[in-house]
Amino acid sequence: TSKITTKFDVLLYPNPAKGYASLQINGDAKDIEVTMADISGKVIWQKTFANSIQVSLPVEKIAAGIYIVTVKSGLDNKTLKLVKQ
Repeated sequence: TSKITTKFDVLLYPNPAKGYASLQINGDAKDIEVTMADISGKVIWQKTFANSIQVSLPVEKIAAGIYIVTVKSGLDNKTLKLVKQ
């Protein structure tokens, strides 16, 4: 029997966001690092999670605009665009 690994994937919702936003982590992700940066690339929030499948983003603390959310798990990473209304 071989171990089946599901591809690492991330769902960001709701998007556009007003008061809150969450990341749903799917697949084979152990330790993940989540980074939020503004459109200029300046990191405004970063946190590491172990074995999390859901992560809340601190959307209520940021100004309206477009943000880049990067989720890293091992060598895999996903980059998503978050719109804060």
